[in-house]
Amino acid sequence: VLTKLDGDARGGAALSIARVLGKPVMFASSGEALGELTGYLAGVSGRGIVENGEHYARVQRWMRQFGLWVIFGLSLVPNPFFDLAGVAAGALRTPIPHFLFWCWLGETVKMIFFAYGGAVLLK
Repeated sequence: VLTKLDGDARGGAALSIARVLGKPVMFASSGEALGELTGYLAGVSGRGIVENGEHYARVQRWMRQFGLWVIFGLSLVPNPFFDLAGVAAGALRTPIPHFLFWCWLGETVKMIFFAYGGAVLLK
């Protein structure tokens, strides 16, 4: 198990360990979920910032209809709409632990997919 403190932004320690062990190393970052709190807190404190946008209205409609599954689904794919989902979750007063859990789950699945994809491409 490696943490962010074990390496640098390019994964130096992890890549060294992978070379020594001859095994693929899997990355899944819990820290990314915490980074999504900025959008959430923007929604809690200043809904008027993006409230009138077409994309925001769509994401908020999805949040009302599908709940936290929207957070999970949008966190699976790198996209600019996830920030809007964080703002909508904050504006709708979604409990922070629920928001963070679904962010973490989606980010972890995404990172596992990227790690295995990278391992396959490196073979």
